[in-house]
Amino acid sequence: MNDDELRYRAEVPCYCGKQGCIETFISGTGFATDYQRLSGRGLTGSEIMRLVGEGDEKAELALSPL
Repeated sequence: MNDDELRYRAEVPCYCGKQGCIETFISGTGFATDYQRLSGRGLTGSEIMRLVGEGDEKAELALSPL
């Protein structure tokens, strides 16, 4: 993860009202946000996981910080 990615993660608003909470990127909603940012497509966490299983590069990138 590069400096820009870390900065982006620290600024992502969380449903709790704070920013950069771990739930903003290690949850289905977080995966969906990252995937949409990478691909422009709005999918659910389950749909993204299916794409990972199919070898979709952008879906894999959405999960790569894990």
